[in-house]
Amino acid sequence: MASFENKPNLKGTQNEKLADEKSETSLLKEVSEEVNTADQGIVNKIRAWINSNVQESNFPTKEGLGYESTMGIYGGKLVNDADGKLVYDTRGFWSKIDQWGDRILRSFDEHHAKKPGAMFLRRPGAFLKLLPFIVDSKRYRGTPEQTMDNVRRLGLTDYYGAHPSGIEIKQPSLFSHSIGMQDIFRQDQINHPSINDINRFDALGTATDYMRHLHETAGAIAEGNVYSFLFTENKQDEVGKPIITIPTEIYNPEKQISDIEKKATDLLDLFASVATEEYRRSKDWQNIRKAFDVILNHYQDKKIIALVASYVKRGRLTLPGDIEGRDSETSPTYRATHHIFAAHNTQRLSVKNSEITPQIRREIIDSCQNYLDNASEEPPH
Repeated sequence: MASFENKPNLKGTQNEKLADEKSETSLLKEVSEEVNTADQGIVNKIRAWINSNVQESNFPTKEGLGYESTMGIYGGKLVNDADGKLVYDTRGFWSKIDQWGDRILRSFDEHHAKKPGAMFLRRPGAFLKLLPFIVDSKRYRGTPEQTMDNVRRLGLTDYYGAHPSGIEIKQPSLFSHSIGMQDIFRQDQINHPSINDINRFDALGTATDYMRHLHETAGAIAEGNVYSFLFTENKQDEVGKPIITIPTEIYNPEKQISDIEKKATDLLDLFASVATEEYRRSKDWQNIRKAFDVILNHYQDKKIIALVASYVKRGRLTLPGDIEGRDSETSPTYRATHHIFAAHNTQRLSVKNSEITPQIRREIIDSCQNYLDNASEEPPH
């Protein structure tokens, strides 16, 4: 039967698309040229300067374990109050700057519009909602009150408590004698007997088990990087009993984010963070695949693993230098702004070499897909 419905004007649609792309290129040509010809190192210099100020404390492992920890304290600093209590104090100037900046910069952690210039030309209202001072991030550093909500939800009340200045560390030895997973991955830099014999892959498996346990019993943690985990037990060459460092990050309660999306975001953090740490250390993609296998075989939830792979294919997280690693088409504006919008994850994930990020993206997708193809149909637990 013949149809008398109006057919779409494909030629017009194609011409409109070409016009948009041409206009977008013209509109931001100067911006693109500036980014491409300027010394991009200045972005890293500014980021490093800010980071040197907002990282106001490190974990005090020197007094307890004998080495300087690489794990910093952000959004506050460690101080002793008048009663001698160890406190994460969030009242200082740089603490406030970090809390404010964290929320703005995280706007692009999970999403950077593929064609912002075309969006500006066709839907200026929608474009304005993408700007970092207008858009609100999906997760950010919360207030001390919100941190305490996390503490209670995640079962950490033995370790952290409310304090007028921020958060009390109830057991000061927690930070001086516990071993951070980031420090384990940076054994080669620290070179100290306290951590040199710890197997980083075993520690990663223990941390992943803990993340899975929290996901099942308490929900997402909002920051799944290697610096998120402390091991409170250390017996010769083994670490155990992991906990989360001060759980300051929260998922934005104003946004409708499903539980499975939150958990997948946590897990994706772990993949990306471990990949950059392992590449820095060994430059060995086989080791990175081994680390991914450890994560997958300990986490095991196929629905969340499938969502992680889907996110990575669509461009999450926003990583520096990974434009060629994306499945989707990108625009001149995207390429011009990507380096800047990826700055927060550059710092947060300690990306030292942005040339590796396309490969990291492909390796995460391949590892997740291989696991899903070969996993048993039996429920994981």
